[in-house]
Amino acid sequence: MSGGGLGYVEVVHFASFTPNIGPFMEFKGSTSIPVVCETSDLKCRDGIVRCPTGTGFGVTIDPEFVRAAKVVK
Repeated sequence: MSGGGLGYVEVVHFASFTPNIGPFMEFKGSTSIPVVCETSDLKCRDGIVRCPTGTGFGVTIDPEFVRAAKVVK
């Protein structure tokens, strides 16, 4: 996952249910979107990332960040 945003969380979820995901998974563990996750620190430890659980991706986006967003037309 080379993009930004919440794409890295999507990759963690995809890898969590894909058998034999492969030895070359990339996990940068960073985002330009400020998020909080109650069920995972979203850090890689010994080659393992704990998959977040909960509604949506299992993360909460900072409400101030959402309020400051502008509609793109």
